Amino acid sequence: MRVSFIAASAFLAVAAGFAPPAAAQSRLTVEALREMCASPDPQRKSTCNAYVAGVRHTLDVFKNSLKQRLNYCIPPRVSTLEVRDAFLRWAGANPAAQGQAAVAGIIRTVHEAYPCRKGEPFEF
Repeated sequence: MRVSFIAASAFLAVAAGFAPPAAAQSRLTVEALREMCASPDPQRKSTCNAYVAGVRHTLDVFKNSLKQRLNYCIPPRVSTLEVRDAFLRWAGANPAAQGQAAVAGIIRTVHEAYPCRKGEPFEF
């Protein structure tokens, strides 16, 4: 039951990241997600982990239709926490991206941290 709740929360977080911003709607930025992920507060860290997992799983689901636009090969052994940590490194190294949508930051992280190598199958 808890896994289903986390998965549903992650899906909603990802869907919110893809939704077009409305005048009164704020979006989660790279900076806000970075702060959430680095927080010592367990609830904030758990929310971060669910968001990262949701984006990763969404990328996994859409990998075949996105492979012409995004070339990434996340090895199956890479955990969500490793993707989160890669995002934290990427966010720290890209201060100009802090105001961008968090989902875009995670996609860029995955693209840079887990590129497909020549001859490597496109898989997750």
